[in-house]
Amino acid sequence: MKHLPCSTPEAEGVSSAAVLDFVNYLDTLEFLHGFVLFRHGKVIARGNWKPYCDAQPHQLFSLSKSFVSMAIGFLRAEGRLELTDRVVSFFPEYDGDDIPLQVREITLHDLLTMRSGQPQCYLGGFEVLEPYTSPYAYRWLRKELKWEPGTHFNYNSGNTYMLSAVVTKLTGQPVTEYLWPRLFQPLGIEMPCWLSDPRGINLGGWGLYLKLEDVARFTLLLAQGGKWEGKQLIPEDYLKLATSALADNSENQRRDWENGYGLQFWRCSEPSSFRGDGAYGQYALVIPKYDMALATLSGLGEMGRILTQVWDQLLPTISGDAPLAPNPAEQEALARKLNSLGLPKPAGKYATGVAGGTYLLEANPHRFQSVRFEFSAGGGQLVLRRDGSDFVVPFGYGCWREGRAQIYETASTLSKAIAASAAWVEPNVLSLHLACLNEPHLVRYRFQFEGDHVQVKRQFNMLFLYGENEMNAEFSGTLQS
Repeated sequence: MKHLPCSTPEAEGVSSAAVLDFVNYLDTLEFLHGFVLFRHGKVIARGNWKPYCDAQPHQLFSLSKSFVSMAIGFLRAEGRLELTDRVVSFFPEYDGDDIPLQVREITLHDLLTMRSGQPQCYLGGFEVLEPYTSPYAYRWLRKELKWEPGTHFNYNSGNTYMLSAVVTKLTGQPVTEYLWPRLFQPLGIEMPCWLSDPRGINLGGWGLYLKLEDVARFTLLLAQGGKWEGKQLIPEDYLKLATSALADNSENQRRDWENGYGLQFWRCSEPSSFRGDGAYGQYALVIPKYDMALATLSGLGEMGRILTQVWDQLLPTISGDAPLAPNPAEQEALARKLNSLGLPKPAGKYATGVAGGTYLLEANPHRFQSVRFEFSAGGGQLVLRRDGSDFVVPFGYGCWREGRAQIYETASTLSKAIAASAAWVEPNVLSLHLACLNEPHLVRYRFQFEGDHVQVKRQFNMLFLYGENEMNAEFSGTLQS
């Protein structure tokens, strides 16, 4: 696999000082995981916040939708569908008198532009992952509409699932396999994991896992008009259409979510700019006016702050395309910053006399039955037991140690990759930060030891798809004699 082309900021007309200011801002957001910044088709800066790294696939959430759009574009170019095709026509086996007349009018274009007319997403979180007596597409076709198809924008992951189902119906393959020779393999992306329903249909609206390098390659492909190494991978006419403002989403009344929506792509407040967009800051952002692009992975609650900083702080520093004079001192300062990036670790100055041992736990949201503490000079490990299985969480004092443990319920086997760092914030209180390396979640644990008891407090940095009572919790345990 060829490496992405790299350059210095100054060689591409951007000052290293401006990029450093941008990275310093990203660092204040606390939960960036990684980014790659392009100018003129070349990487001018990239970084990972340890323990996140290029080696781990990361949940893309709704950035997955843009890849489904690519599959539809390829099928269109192959003459296997038209965007005006009605969705029901792909599923004659599900047809029946109980399909509402309005639903029969929904086209692929309506799904792509989020104008199916449905008032909500009926996927119900991870509900679609559970077995049902009737396929989800069957049930989707029987839902009443609130608006006439094609008339009202309403963001809905169920629309993208149906597009994924169409791909599988036409090709006999999930989207991942269909895209493999057309997109993933040419870009040098390994066959990715994409969560699927019980019938093997990729969820479409979310659930794709890619590495930062993979997202960067996809972003660069978009910025190059669908060309890769001189070959037109994405049909040019489809990409132009997909990244245009086709649906009016001005009712959103948010700076970068009200400028129009294309075929599973968002238009941005900066003229000509567009992006693939996933919850908590998974971005494939293209800025044609400045010949720039940005790929990010993160776990931000306020993901729009990344875009705001690009528009208001970074772009105003760029005055043209011509190279700037080399500035080794500023380039070195930027390099030092990029090498030092990391998520916040617990800070504590205390030693401890806690001996460790196994604690039996009271009922808790994730069914952990016991936890064993093993301490050493440089760190230690937790051994969590659930349903007869042990999950080992190694941790370091002042550093990150990686392991594998299923910390919360998820459909992805990838989500077992973790890293943890800990510190004694009081002689009897252990603070531990645990990063789920394939997900945006950072979990903060607080273990307070009092005699034969431990009080556990757990807090997640976000509560996506789960309720607060399921993710954040307080419970206690008693030392096993």
